[in-house]
Amino acid sequence: MRQDERFDQKRCWIDVYETPYFQGTLHRHFGPQKMQTLPGGSAIVGPEAHVELQILRGDRPVTVILKPNRIVPDLAKATRGGSIRQVILHCEAGSQR
Repeated sequence: MRQDERFDQKRCWIDVYETPYFQGTLHRHFGPQKMQTLPGGSAIVGPEAHVELQILRGDRPVTVILKPNRIVPDLAKATRGGSIRQVILHCEAGSQR
């Protein structure tokens, strides 16, 4: 892997805080990857990351997209009370530079 490829990978992440409004422990997840859940109350999306949240609202599946550099102070409000079933973290090298 080239040096600049490692740098690009470091720009593709999502920071997840335990509770809303960026309180509690921070966990950084690097992409690309799929996760079964996003345990936390708030999030910050990295500069080269797109996050796809697969949500279940009642019995209806819904997809919420979080674009690069997005700040989400309250994930429950962002998902409108739906439960997150899967998180897909996509990387787009070279975007937002």
